[in-house]
Amino acid sequence: MLAVEKKLHSPTGDLFNELPDRIADVLLLAAAGYATAHAVVITSNFALDVGVLVGWLAAVLALFTAYVRTLGAAQSVKNYFDGPMAKPARMWVLVLACLASMLEPAVDITRGLVLFIALAVIATGSLLTVIIRLRRIVAAVRAKEAARAKEL
Repeated sequence: MLAVEKKLHSPTGDLFNELPDRIADVLLLAAAGYATAHAVVITSNFALDVGVLVGWLAAVLALFTAYVRTLGAAQSVKNYFDGPMAKPARMWVLVLACLASMLEPAVDITRGLVLFIALAVIATGSLLTVIIRLRRIVAAVRAKEAARAKEL
């Protein structure tokens, strides 16, 4: 953002802006999943730690939000940064959950439960964001094609 504002961006700037964000998404969300270890476990023949699963699901869906946006740009339509769980919203939810999770012992809540809920919110919001972006991209591509057909 600073490079764009100061007119210092380069042709490779977008690439080096996106890559650290995607790495951060995976590392932070997957790590938050591991921090929920043993908070939500389903047991039958074997134990399934659902928190770890939800952490990885949130990480993958976060990647999809950026991937879908990039696919739209590849279709020569604008980048859609909107949706309920774009990068800033994901990070705010995660930060607030980390802060709130410090209170778990004081209010006698299972350790990791707050992060688990936050990851479920992030995963659900990210899925909605993907759907919203896909719908907008499809509409933009169709409108572009309709305009092109009119010109012919």
